[in-house]
Amino acid sequence: MNGVENNLDIKTYDIPTDSDPVHDNPIISNILLSRGIVDRKQADLGLASLSHYDTLPDIKKAVKIISLAIEHNKNILIIGDYDADGATSTSVAVMGLQRLGAKNVRWLIPARLTMGYGLNNNLLEQIYQKKPNLIITVDNGISATETCQTLSEEGIEVIITDHHLPPETLPNATAIVNPKLAENEFALSNLSGVGVMFYVLIALRAYLSEQKILTQKINLADLLSLVAIGTLADLVPMDKNNRILVHNGLLKIKNQQCPMGVLQICQIANINPADINSVDIGFKIAPNINAAGRIHQMDVAVECLISSNYETCNKKAHELKKLNNQRKITSSKMKDEAESQLIGIKKILNSHHDLFGICLYDESWHEGIIGIIAGKICEQMNLPVIIFTNSYDDNILRGSARSTHKINLKNMLDNFYQIHKDKILKYGGHAMAAGLSIKKDFLTEFSLLFNQECGKLLKNKSLKKEILTDGQLNPVNRNPIFVRNLQEVMPWGMGLAEPVFYDDFIVLSYKILQNKFTKMFIKDKNGSSTWNVIYFGGVIDTKKGDEITIVYKLSINNFYNKPDVQLIVQNYTLK
Repeated sequence: MNGVENNLDIKTYDIPTDSDPVHDNPIISNILLSRGIVDRKQADLGLASLSHYDTLPDIKKAVKIISLAIEHNKNILIIGDYDADGATSTSVAVMGLQRLGAKNVRWLIPARLTMGYGLNNNLLEQIYQKKPNLIITVDNGISATETCQTLSEEGIEVIITDHHLPPETLPNATAIVNPKLAENEFALSNLSGVGVMFYVLIALRAYLSEQKILTQKINLADLLSLVAIGTLADLVPMDKNNRILVHNGLLKIKNQQCPMGVLQICQIANINPADINSVDIGFKIAPNINAAGRIHQMDVAVECLISSNYETCNKKAHELKKLNNQRKITSSKMKDEAESQLIGIKKILNSHHDLFGICLYDESWHEGIIGIIAGKICEQMNLPVIIFTNSYDDNILRGSARSTHKINLKNMLDNFYQIHKDKILKYGGHAMAAGLSIKKDFLTEFSLLFNQECGKLLKNKSLKKEILTDGQLNPVNRNPIFVRNLQEVMPWGMGLAEPVFYDDFIVLSYKILQNKFTKMFIKDKNGSSTWNVIYFGGVIDTKKGDEITIVYKLSINNFYNKPDVQLIVQNYTLK
């Protein structure tokens, strides 16, 4: 849906006034201070500041079991997840264990649409075929209570490495390495799945060295590149420990000290490794990896990342690109169809039945992409959204939900479930993202219930989209050197938001691209500086001479190898 985003409430970050500068550039210093980085020690991203592994629950028990498996040449099976965190976790586990002496390491990632999530009973037949003595889960397993019990009865040991919230009843695993099991929050609480597995490898290497099993130093540092990708892709909070992991992982990619598959994915994503930053990972690298799990099988991504053969890495990287292009086409079609449904719903509703929570359904929509569409519609409408499609069972619908900070989806679904246990078959998630399965004949009632409950929660609350920015930026600071410094000072991510500015401009010219994007040439309202601008969110209904307030991020366009500052529109208001 295109149109003017007038319904904005632009705010600026609060900056502590009692802190010393944390960066030599005062603008960057204020940005860091506003994100809670209040001293230079917090801004230190050296590996020496990385927290120790010994605070992780069950870490010592886990490495002893893995050590014995390596010593006795046991069959080790890695069970991964079908997203970028899962793919990088699997790759880190396979490569790391092989370097540390494991001779028999295999891996298995379930197909999203047919096998379900993580370690589950649907995988048992495939697991038995691989005849493992030890299973290590990565980025999953904490909820696999029933399957763990079955495997235990079969004499197969299971080590769970995960970072998701645990259920009330833990699986009967030999060891569970999960920072969320700690009684109190600590330095490693926000590790991603790949972060947890990397820490297991560090602890294992130390243990093998202490036991004189390792007689030479084994380098694991290049695997930090995969830790960076998985951590950024999974949107875990960018606390100090994760900042260190990601920063040093990016350095490995910049220096091409990383698995060959990472460099090949950079190539197909048109990224110069020397210039890579956290935004490139989130918007270019991660989508190519995730596309495999959404559209096809995550095996393609893992095969690309673990191979040391150039031809294999290159071939698999191009397969990922093809899958991502397919994902883009499908996403675009689904988004258009969702927007058409939304227009119809808004026409039906009148002033007595306002729209507060959106449920949309189409039997043909791809289950692996409904989460993307829910996120896009939620961002566009500034309202909670659930996108439903058919599941493997024609009588059951699967939904993916996204929300704003004003409505907690998990709490709402908890309440719904207490009343409709017979119709809501399964659900899970957190405040702003969730998944659920419901009976198909419950969809209409559920949609009305969702809209009504959202209406109650939004009553007397402003529906304006609150945009938190770093204020206005003097045009002299919109230069390539400042932008590079901004991109490299920190690995921006969840909880450490990428800098966003706002200013008033005059439209000099504009062009609509593919009927989906808007490219503009603008000048500062109170100045003569001109800028190239791109808006990926749709068509801006503008004309030459319009005054426009733009909320934007800064980027560098290297067209013809000439660095030029470009403004990436996040939101806008036409005056």
